Amino acid sequence: MTVVDSHLHVWVLRPEKYPWQNLLSSLPEEEASAELLFKHMDENGVDKAVLVQPSFYGYDNSYAADCLERYSDRLAGVCMVDPLDEKAPSQLEHWVKDQGFQGLRLHPHRQHDPTWLNDKKAFPLWEKAAELGIPICFLILPHQMGRLEDMVKRFPTVKVVIDHLGRPVVEKPPYPSFKGILKIGEYPNAYIKVSGHYGFTKEPYPYADTHVFVKIAYEVYGPRRMLWGTDFPWILKHCGYTKALGLVRDNGFGFLTQEDKEWILGKTSLSLWRFGC
Repeated sequence: MTVVDSHLHVWVLRPEKYPWQNLLSSLPEEEASAELLFKHMDENGVDKAVLVQPSFYGYDNSYAADCLERYSDRLAGVCMVDPLDEKAPSQLEHWVKDQGFQGLRLHPHRQHDPTWLNDKKAFPLWEKAAELGIPICFLILPHQMGRLEDMVKRFPTVKVVIDHLGRPVVEKPPYPSFKGILKIGEYPNAYIKVSGHYGFTKEPYPYADTHVFVKIAYEVYGPRRMLWGTDFPWILKHCGYTKALGLVRDNGFGFLTQEDKEWILGKTSLSLWRFGC
């Protein structure tokens, strides 16, 4: 079984070559290089990984691009462009065609006004993603799902991947904040990442209060539209890389079959991204 970590971030502390264009409130004090990532992958039998552009570098995807060039057999990449920039479609084409990226990440989660998400001004960027044949990954919150559903429906040939189970609110049944995420799962071009549990749990590892969301998502998306990721390097400060993998590979949340695990741990990612390009 080929195991693919579908969600992680890498960076180095070399601003003279890879300048910060920070979209967050603080910069990292420690490196999270591709080589450190490989160390954890190799220790845990993880074969390949999908780099997701970190907010520290903003829309300059240069470090990830250099990693893709050096390690194309093990890495695929998801870049970022500014969705509010009228040049975003041409920028996306550059990062995909010239620099080897195979996906785009948008992050309404980070922005106070996400109305751009389904504004007509965003249509050219989606049209370009459709033309390039790449998925769009979303760091998004539950209350923003209605706008995303509009676009998922409007662009059925664009595969959409929801990061971190949509960051659901841990609440009592019937889990109202999760309804929009499930609604999107009714569209065949929608996928969801089983990742980032530490970010919305209220419990220590194994984050038992998040397992119900995996089960409910499984019933709508199915294993062939679910994919596992660690959210490296942040996971190292929580349960660690091995335990993040163990949630699926060893425990299977108590209900996954071996075939389910094969899809979630690798086959789904391999259907979205190519390696060795």
